[in-house]
Amino acid sequence: KFYGAEIAPLPFAVAFLRALPFGGRVKIQFTSFWGMDFKPFDFVYAFLAPDPMPRLWEKVQQELPKGSVFLVNTFRIDHHADEEVAVEDKHNCRLYVYRR
Repeated sequence: KFYGAEIAPLPFAVAFLRALPFGGRVKIQFTSFWGMDFKPFDFVYAFLAPDPMPRLWEKVQQELPKGSVFLVNTFRIDHHADEEVAVEDKHNCRLYVYRR
């Protein structure tokens, strides 16, 4: 199962509509992840601006279980990534993998 959290109305609507064909396996919520508990998750993906990343890293350290993966798109945190992956897309972004 996949859960998504989005607080911007337009990206939420797009994500919600894209998730419909997957039935209950993909759920998009119009909410902030700040109020979510990460303990039930094995994998957390974030694509945010640089400013909230240190706070998000603290949340990940406190809540994401050992053995889980935190994947950051483009805006790395101030911590050594376990792996960096170059994505061959139109933005040539990088993914930063942090294993708990």
